[in-house]
Amino acid sequence: MGEIAAAHIAGILDLPDACHLITARATLMAQLPTGGTMTAIQAREDELAAEVEESGGTVAIAALNTPDSTVISGQADEVARIAAGWEERGRKTKALAVSHAFHSPLMDPMLDEFREAIEGLSFRAPSVPLISTLTGELAGDEIASPAYWVDQVRRAVRFAPAVARAAERGGAFLEIGPDPVLATAAQHTLSEPASGRERPEPLVTAVLDRHRPDDEAFVRALAEVHTHVRSSAIGWARLFPDDPAPRAVDLPTYAFQRQRYWMADVTPPESAAGGDASEERFWGAVERGDLEALSDTLRLPDGDGQRASLGEILPVLSGWRRERRERSAVDSWRYRVTWKRLTGLDGGTPSGPWLVVAAGGADGWADACGRALGEEAHRLDVDGAVDREGLAEWLRSRYADGAPPAGVLSLLALRDGPETGAGGAAGTLALLQAMVDTGIGAPLWCATRGAVSVGDSDLLESPAQARVWGLGRVAALEHPDLWGGLVDLPPGPDGLDAARLRAVLTGTAGEDQVALRANGAFGCRVVPSPAGDGEPGREWSPEGTVLVTGGLGEPVARIARWLAEGGAERVVVPDPGGTDAPGAGELADELSGLGAELIVARCGPDDPAAVKELAGRLSAAGARIGMIVHAPAPAEPGPLAELAPAALEAFPAEDVGAWRRVGELCGMEPDEPAVCFTSVAALWGSTGQGAHAAAGAHLDALAGPGRPEGVVSVAWGAWDVPADTDERGARGADGLRRQGLQPLDPRLALTALERVLGNGDRRIAVADVAWDRFAPLFTLARPSRLFEDVPEARRAIEAARGPSDDEAADRTAELRRELAAVTADERAARLLAMVRTDAAAVLRYEAADAVDPDLPFKDLGFDSIAAVGLRNRLRASTGLRLPATVGFDYPTPRALAGYLLGRVLPEESGTGHAAFGHVEELDAALAELPLEDPRRAGLMNRMRALLWKYEPDSAASEAGDGDGEEDLAAASADDMFALIDRELGT
Repeated sequence: MGEIAAAHIAGILDLPDACHLITARATLMAQLPTGGTMTAIQAREDELAAEVEESGGTVAIAALNTPDSTVISGQADEVARIAAGWEERGRKTKALAVSHAFHSPLMDPMLDEFREAIEGLSFRAPSVPLISTLTGELAGDEIASPAYWVDQVRRAVRFAPAVARAAERGGAFLEIGPDPVLATAAQHTLSEPASGRERPEPLVTAVLDRHRPDDEAFVRALAEVHTHVRSSAIGWARLFPDDPAPRAVDLPTYAFQRQRYWMADVTPPESAAGGDASEERFWGAVERGDLEALSDTLRLPDGDGQRASLGEILPVLSGWRRERRERSAVDSWRYRVTWKRLTGLDGGTPSGPWLVVAAGGADGWADACGRALGEEAHRLDVDGAVDREGLAEWLRSRYADGAPPAGVLSLLALRDGPETGAGGAAGTLALLQAMVDTGIGAPLWCATRGAVSVGDSDLLESPAQARVWGLGRVAALEHPDLWGGLVDLPPGPDGLDAARLRAVLTGTAGEDQVALRANGAFGCRVVPSPAGDGEPGREWSPEGTVLVTGGLGEPVARIARWLAEGGAERVVVPDPGGTDAPGAGELADELSGLGAELIVARCGPDDPAAVKELAGRLSAAGARIGMIVHAPAPAEPGPLAELAPAALEAFPAEDVGAWRRVGELCGMEPDEPAVCFTSVAALWGSTGQGAHAAAGAHLDALAGPGRPEGVVSVAWGAWDVPADTDERGARGADGLRRQGLQPLDPRLALTALERVLGNGDRRIAVADVAWDRFAPLFTLARPSRLFEDVPEARRAIEAARGPSDDEAADRTAELRRELAAVTADERAARLLAMVRTDAAAVLRYEAADAVDPDLPFKDLGFDSIAAVGLRNRLRASTGLRLPATVGFDYPTPRALAGYLLGRVLPEESGTGHAAFGHVEELDAALAELPLEDPRRAGLMNRMRALLWKYEPDSAASEAGDGDGEEDLAAASADDMFALIDRELGT
């Protein structure tokens, strides 16, 4: 079909004649009897020639897709016999899902009638050079005849030779079609060494890509051609029909400025330090498949056969090398949760009365926790649904005239049953929202029972309560000052160790995710979990029928292709739209080409009749389900303060159970995998993802110890798929990268999943985390020990903390001496140079001169993440404690340098006292606090009190002891807020 389209473009056929040829060809083929088959075999044409000849004319070579992938076609039994022989030799084979054995002797009955049907067409010599896929050579006059097109039906498609021949003419390969199909095969062919010739590898790209908007994909392809092919002459003006002379923008003049603007492509060396240059050249040549460079590295002589022998194994060696590097990358993405035994929990003393909030059925726990927190603990019993407004009203009335509680312990999660129930999570959300509404500044701790497991022998009894853990991890990021933490209680109230509970709740333990057990307390940790250098425990591949839930979106479509490529015979996707769902037809065609059937069933887990009908249909067809992939779409994002309780009412466990019953009705064994896709938001939180994190934590708990075998949970980082093509989606992906979470290549993500299943992992996280960026941001507003056992994260957090107090004081003193020794102008210049240097490092500029001293940081490209990076660098350079917003409080490098000068040498700014540096901090703090924040009012009240205290005619001033200025000078901004909190209870 593609060659017929090319013949029309080349002027061989006009459009009506080309359409007539296609119609006649398709009609006559459809009238042939079925019964033949086609199979792709990992072998060259010459390797298959003898067996095809021995078939007695029942099998033929049908296509040469790549140099080592050949398709045979013909009678089904003979094709199967030949394929089985190659499988025994360790070669890959793939039966194609086709209706007829095309390009084989089974096409012969239609040839004469086809010739008669196209005899009357008008053929012309090509006006544009055309490479024939019938011969693999430049087409001549023979293509302008009916005989050629009859042969094209019967003989092999020589795609790989045609690509190799076209490559000799240089230029680029541009696939024209709705989605890349042939580009991969062409790239494979072009990566093979050209025998005896040197040539640059041509560009291979596609005009359209269904994963991108058409206009974006089209312009991107043109830009690639423009930049890779010097001879290209693209009429860019036609993209601007309303402007006959569109303005062109010059690129940086590198030849004169000698400054590189693009990020360098850096591949870290895989080997340890000490590898020599020859070794690097060797592996570089292997990865490129460069036979000549490899032979030169090994100093192989020409003409003695050694180079030819090396060429035969080079593709295998190159593939092995690529596989090892990909495996290493995938290994670096793997993490798991573990629990670390905590020591030194000697108990703590509550600083005041606590509030215990409990629901019906938790009386024993409420009594035990109340006793642990002391006789002064208050208790609020909630019956029925927990209401945000009702809770807020109770809190206002209870604490209107007195100090707020020292802390709040919620037992609302204990109302949920072991398997189902969202009341605990919804109640926890309502309590959190009520505390936000009323401004109660006490830390909120939430207790569960059996929601987590600290080891294989610690059974996870209440997966439904795990939803509160997902919700709480988001709350820690969105409300760091209000959130206390999560604690999972021991089996019964009688086994509660009161001292341990007090140590956790009062902060003595320094942990905010704790499990209390009879044998001790355990803190939650995320740790690396590489699969190791060895081979997986077993080779895993999908078999039979696979059920993939979640609807026919982009991630599910990619999973379906992966399953088909791996050997699945049938992929079943429930979707409310059924076969009318967007993309269903196209995906079915793709999977058919891969040898698999796609069934899109119009049903969902909330429609038992439709689910039962699907199970019956599959069972009647003999489809045995061997695997389920549960890939639910993420919940709509939104901050917890605005989240409706209904957003937490989805029951992922019930959905998983419903589809598992379908599998059982279709022969699925208990130990066969049911893979639950969750998100790392459930593991460590993500702002705006409260509902998604809660549901994900519930799913993850289904794979915990004591749960049914076969369930596997994978907590994914974001996939690099176009889930959202609008500007908001693009900003979201860019924001993840800036935070240190690189979206995963879906192909490698599915490779990771294959390894998870091969290793027998049950709970794993897969995320590409740049810890040097992610860890400091994660702990910026609230310390956490969750990542302290990830070496890269621990180093990054320690570096972000800056120097110790002694080191910082020494650095500030040293800087003060340096500045005191030079003139006033030189002092200002040195500090400005320091600010520009640190700003350039954050922005990854090559030189500090690139930072305009009078341009606002926002205009230089700073966002909140970059501002934190600048603060950290300046803190290390000066030893000063600086707010994270310092880059916005003093908006230009020159203004910031002036502020630093006043902090290091107060006399230079005319203040005359070091305390004025802290006045600047107070100014910055007031600027960043919202008007409704109670801390703002408290801070202003405290400042008014200080002014009154030290007025000359104030009695308080006369009674003072003169230490106020020293106290203020020594206090940090955090100290000041703590003082305000203690004195004013805000």
